Amino acid sequence: MNIYAVRYRDTSGTNSNSFVTVRLTYRTVTGMKYVGGMFNSNDHPETINTEQNIVFKGHLIDTETNLYAFYVEMYRANTNEDPAFSGILFSTPYSPGP
Repeated sequence: MNIYAVRYRDTSGTNSNSFVTVRLTYRTVTGMKYVGGMFNSNDHPETINTEQNIVFKGHLIDTETNLYAFYVEMYRANTNEDPAFSGILFSTPYSPGP
């Protein structure tokens, strides 16, 4: 099992006025592939800077063969919204600080 944490802010919470989505991808000789599902901040009610653990199964990270990247999309419906993506934290298992 692999875990990473997405650090972000979605000022509309579960409302669709703003969101942050994140997908882990990798490239092989045959093309781009996705690892696990897509993280969507609209699935979480927080409206401040926060982080969520993402668990992905069924893929062994292989940095010798594959090139990995994150695909991040941010959206806001108007200038009142202020979504932000702050980064990715890898750890297995992930444990937030004090």
